Amino acid sequence: MLDKSPIRFSVAGASYSLKDGHWRVLAPSVRLQNGADVSVFTAAWVTGRSTPAGLSGDMTGLSGSLGAVPLSASQGAGRWRVMQAGLRFDGKMMIADRQAEPRFFPLLADAIQLRLTGTQMRGEALLREPKSGALVSTLALQHNLSDGRGSAQLGVEKLSFNDSLQPEAISPVTLGVVANVQGSLRGQGRIDWTPQGVTSSGRFSTDGLDFAAAFGPVTGLSGDINFTDLLGLVTATGQQVRLASVNPGVLVSDGQVRYHILPGYKLQVEGGRWPFAGGALVLEPTLLNMAQASDRRLTFAVEGLDAGRFIAAMQFENITATGTYDGHLPMIFDAAGGRIEGGRLVARGGGTLSYVGDVSNWDLGLISRFAFDALKSMRYDRLSIDLNGAIDGDVITRISFAGVNQAPIEGGRTKLPIKILGASNLPFVFNVTITAKFRQLFDMARSFNDPSILINRFIPKLEPVPRPAAPEPKLVHPAESSPKP
Repeated sequence: MLDKSPIRFSVAGASYSLKDGHWRVLAPSVRLQNGADVSVFTAAWVTGRSTPAGLSGDMTGLSGSLGAVPLSASQGAGRWRVMQAGLRFDGKMMIADRQAEPRFFPLLADAIQLRLTGTQMRGEALLREPKSGALVSTLALQHNLSDGRGSAQLGVEKLSFNDSLQPEAISPVTLGVVANVQGSLRGQGRIDWTPQGVTSSGRFSTDGLDFAAAFGPVTGLSGDINFTDLLGLVTATGQQVRLASVNPGVLVSDGQVRYHILPGYKLQVEGGRWPFAGGALVLEPTLLNMAQASDRRLTFAVEGLDAGRFIAAMQFENITATGTYDGHLPMIFDAAGGRIEGGRLVARGGGTLSYVGDVSNWDLGLISRFAFDALKSMRYDRLSIDLNGAIDGDVITRISFAGVNQAPIEGGRTKLPIKILGASNLPFVFNVTITAKFRQLFDMARSFNDPSILINRFIPKLEPVPRPAAPEPKLVHPAESSPKP
């Protein structure tokens, strides 16, 4: 037959000293039941004595759970005493998540001040990450043993992440999502419970977090986040953060991202936007599962990129261009890193392109010199750039454009035995393939000092450019460093 009494108390043993009045209870256990609401408390030892001020003593090995409160206590130790106002406990213990798959790792609750008056329990504590001792949150709790209702207030004044404390030390949810976090956050949360269930909410903010993510380094993330389910990490729609910079392969600054978090740790990206070279880089909506290792797909749309501003920002030497570009950069991030699959930028209409670097003549073929003359001033009517490959490895970039030359072909340079010397508005089609590390691609373009390789890629079927074994020549020189006779 089941014991349905509301209170059950048991001990494994007890002793009492007639000499000084000290007593000791081994493995006491208390079970309180109110309908389906059950509270259980156990201890390894409870010691005490009677004094004119009342009963007092020590308690070790305290553990238990309180009704529907989604927390459990263990390894508790401290002093207790019974006063006219009721029972008081001061000490420390470990606080853990009661869920089968914990949402946070156990925290050390110290400076505990717990009061029990009749059926009303109230308490305060400081919650710390146990290894570093860093203060995570303050806790203020109240619970009514008679009806099983209660609440907890969480206060985060300044939770700082640095080399001593990272988010994965507090919650397993962030493991593999962010790393090397620097910065702090603040906010408050509330948890309410009844015998029927638990609800929670919270609001947190940061003025600036820096971290590494799968899609690249992020600096200056700032904004507020409002949780409709704090324990489940679920938010309302329309959350927004600002990012000072993010580098998924190309550094962009001053962006905004809208998102919300769904149950099951799924991140719904509603969209993002960054100003980019006179246009915009737009993060398209996507759903990311943060609870498991899987491919994470982000697609960036390029809108209205201005070629001239882009080249000026990248400080490309000896190159000028005009034109407006749109396109998409689909990116996939997994355990192996990130890669671009099917990236493409296309000119909206026409534009101009000019390469005006000095070129030494002794190692260039006939068609190569001809192509360099054409590149001095080109007007194109179509241009496209295709990108594929790992952003931390080799990315294959294919550039195709067609147009006409605007500057006359110099006969003294080309020495062509045909009657087009000095002609302009000749049609050209260029195709170039560049294989390089994506994050270094623009630096490579800035320091490019061997354009014969580029020309050879432009026209591989027309004329291979022979290369001497030694010495290795430098084929493009600034005017002041050109070889002198």
